[in-house]
Amino acid sequence: PISMFRPTVSAALPQLVGAELRSAATALSSAISSLAMTLGPGLCALLLLATTASAVLFINGLTFGISALLLSKVPLNAYGEEGVAADSSASWLQSILDGVRLTLSIRGLSALLLIGAMVILSAALLNVAEPLLAVGPLHAGGSGYSLLVGIAGAGAVIGSLYNSRIGTHLHSLRRRLLCGVTVYGIAVIVAGLVPNLLVAVLVFATVGFAGVLAAGPEIRLYQELVPPGALARV
Repeated sequence: PISMFRPTVSAALPQLVGAELRSAATALSSAISSLAMTLGPGLCALLLLATTASAVLFINGLTFGISALLLSKVPLNAYGEEGVAADSSASWLQSILDGVRLTLSIRGLSALLLIGAMVILSAALLNVAEPLLAVGPLHAGGSGYSLLVGIAGAGAVIGSLYNSRIGTHLHSLRRRLLCGVTVYGIAVIVAGLVPNLLVAVLVFATVGFAGVLAAGPEIRLYQELVPPGALARV
């Protein structure tokens, strides 16, 4: 559900707010998501003290149902800003092909997708390496790993809020994306060289901050470059 939800939110936000508020709305959505991902594991641990894993899964599923009910009341504009409606009768395969064709027709969009894919790949590798780093070279155990995840999440929340002022100009968005990707890359390299948990805490706070610093401008560039009716497909 999350892999379906996040792209849809990013595509829907431009239909809910004016151009001058797109960055702020996108940043707020990202901050809320980062905060929830940071606090969620701790909340789950507290719930498990009082109930079973099955009950926690039931509560989790119930929250999705409540979210669906709330979202059904959101006044989405199906035609976007430019009055271009998406073809709801198109097949799943046709929608993918349309998205690919549109991506190839917009200058720079293919490179943007490649950058985003590389950042996600890096984040996935980091997720696997984090517990190995915590219980291995850092000798911090499970609690140290939890601390690193929480610190990275806190950095992501701060990065999301910082992105609220990135604006709408393409030149500024590209510059911020370059800055975010560069800082993120350096932070990830340094994360593999940290000598102790204290330094790791500082580095992983930077990793969380820089990861969102790159993701925010990337999403905003999609919103500015792609016609509203095709944004979700791209």
